[in-house]
Amino acid sequence: MNVLKRISLAMRVIAVGELALINFDCEKILVKKIIAATAEVYGISVTDLMSNRRKPEFTEARHAAILLTVRCTKWSYPEIGRFFDRDHTTVMYAHKKLERKPNPGLEYRLEIIKRKAKMA
Repeated sequence: MNVLKRISLAMRVIAVGELALINFDCEKILVKKIIAATAEVYGISVTDLMSNRRKPEFTEARHAAILLTVRCTKWSYPEIGRFFDRDHTTVMYAHKKLERKPNPGLEYRLEIIKRKAKMA
């Protein structure tokens, strides 16, 4: 491979890497908006939503935020877990629990959260 082809290839790899970083940053901002909107819809603070407290109103809101993050990003369970300061198995549990049990009230809240997160 000649030098120009190598340089061209290297520039494409760098561009793809930068695009991935930009996409990750955009998704990070989206997740922050999802968390803020979820806290607002559930009537709790962001601090409570992100805390380790196990009160039902906090865990339900946290699970809703995790479910929306799984649906709206391309992040893996471990990446989502790191963002929420949780283990990836907690993210898997929240995702499977809410996907398995149909709840019209939850789906309605998720729609409201999605709209608020996109508007913010």
